[in-house]
Amino acid sequence: MERDFVKHFQRWTWPPLTWYLAWAYIIVFPAQVPWAMAVFDYLGKVRRNISLLIGYLMNYLLVLPFYIFFPVRECHVFSTGGGEPFVRLRLDDLSPEIMTVLRPMSGIDNCFPSFHTSLAVTVMLFALRSGHRAFGAVMTVMTVSVIVATMYLGVHWVTDVGAGIVVGVLAYVLGECIGKRVHKRLAAGNR
Repeated sequence: MERDFVKHFQRWTWPPLTWYLAWAYIIVFPAQVPWAMAVFDYLGKVRRNISLLIGYLMNYLLVLPFYIFFPVRECHVFSTGGGEPFVRLRLDDLSPEIMTVLRPMSGIDNCFPSFHTSLAVTVMLFALRSGHRAFGAVMTVMTVSVIVATMYLGVHWVTDVGAGIVVGVLAYVLGECIGKRVHKRLAAGNR
């Protein structure tokens, strides 16, 4: 459907970029939610933390049906007519051992929509709305890095990323709406 976009995207390979994007994919992504929670706690934004956790849960609830009922394989798994891989898994350029550690946490067919993208977008939107400019800017850079990493490293298709962005925005909106109600009820119960 999207032709060779990811393949063309991978043509611009540079070892320092591969290391940076692998760091974003493996280290930054799982750290975004706890980091955001710590910042919101430091800023005294209880409702934001409640909303963020609900947005986190919404991401899982929105992507899980796709992973169960409409599995899509990662793009590095596909091969061309000649048996060559469609794209390289750039993590293997660093060490094939990386995927032996990561694979048990993520199935090879949990690709659409991109959970890395959706959760990163949700956290970024909460950070941008926090009123703390530096935090919003750092999370935006990290989110863009995570999104670019998913394609550069050969894991996700462009459509996975596009759907991940939509899911991330939807999870943010649901997190905000439900979080406001939950916070209001908790505040009323503490009186």
